[in-house]
Amino acid sequence: MELDRDGYIGFMAGLGEAFPDMAMRFDPVIADGNRVGVHWVNEFTHQGAYMGVEPTGRHMVLTGTFIREVADGRVVEEWDTTDIFALAGQLGLIPGQG
Repeated sequence: MELDRDGYIGFMAGLGEAFPDMAMRFDPVIADGNRVGVHWVNEFTHQGAYMGVEPTGRHMVLTGTFIREVADGRVVEEWDTTDIFALAGQLGLIPGQG
């Protein structure tokens, strides 16, 4: 999914409403020239509606990796992987998961 700046801000606001206790760790962080690579782990509790699922109160863990290219102090390009399949399972959207 490609988002512009406003779309990204809206997406993150929706996450904050559904998972207000998000705690994200970045490890490792690797920089090479104008690119930064990060593996992240985000832990949170499902406290608001998300992806059509009412709050479950479940503690969840989501992981991913991104590489960002920076120019003039701004992110100009990003490559991202997020384990959305694991999130869908933890939300109960995949039978036999979660």
